[in-house]
Amino acid sequence: MVLVLLPDSAPSPRVVFKFGGTTVGTPERFRTVIALLNEHFRALRQSFDEVDRSGFTPALRDAVLATGEQLSVPMVTLALRDAGVEAPHCDTARLVVTDDTFGEANVDRSTTAERVRDWYRALSPMAVPVVAGFIGATEAGRTTTLGFEGSDYSAALFARILEARCVTRYTDVDGLYTADPSVHEDAERLDRLSMEDAFAMTESGDLGMHPKTLRPLADARIPMQVRSIVEPEQAGTQILPNGVPTGAFWPSP
Repeated sequence: MVLVLLPDSAPSPRVVFKFGGTTVGTPERFRTVIALLNEHFRALRQSFDEVDRSGFTPALRDAVLATGEQLSVPMVTLALRDAGVEAPHCDTARLVVTDDTFGEANVDRSTTAERVRDWYRALSPMAVPVVAGFIGATEAGRTTTLGFEGSDYSAALFARILEARCVTRYTDVDGLYTADPSVHEDAERLDRLSMEDAFAMTESGDLGMHPKTLRPLADARIPMQVRSIVEPEQAGTQILPNGVPTGAFWPSP
């Protein structure tokens, strides 16, 4: 493996990037990794230069926060391609159009839907595309973020636009609980929730999701399941619109 350490530099702490051996196993792949890093390092340096000139504004904060997501996409893409999967990726800022409410941007769903569909139609039928959640951009091209747990909202938007069968959300716990299981020993895992109950839990802050996440899914009657990346064989929690069967999920519980 390769570790790349960035020095301390306000407003960003030290960062460690870990690349597995297969991502740097040949000179071509090594050059790809270096090119990917250089591209994002240039963007970070530009952000830091602007911080020096004008202070740490909400717009600059979004530009810096988006970097982690933007770096994750090409890394996942490289891993998929190494496994023989056709895995194109796209800068989400070119697809998701928002207003300039930095830190909690509102998505222009009509324009975003048009861009996402045009991009997706141009892909091979066998492609497994990779995009970043959590981020978008204004019409002028300034990077924005969608707020706390905005990646869930991104997943729901893409599912709605592309008429997906379901959304599977992988996390580090095996589903949704009645309370935080790391704090409350008596917390119970929920096997199944109606979309209405999930809405109520989201509004009260008990679901740990972006408040906007469920609306696109409910509108299109798309179910969601929450499963563990640590124990992927566990069934997790299903969130079902009325009348949608449990067999709609993939992978199956």
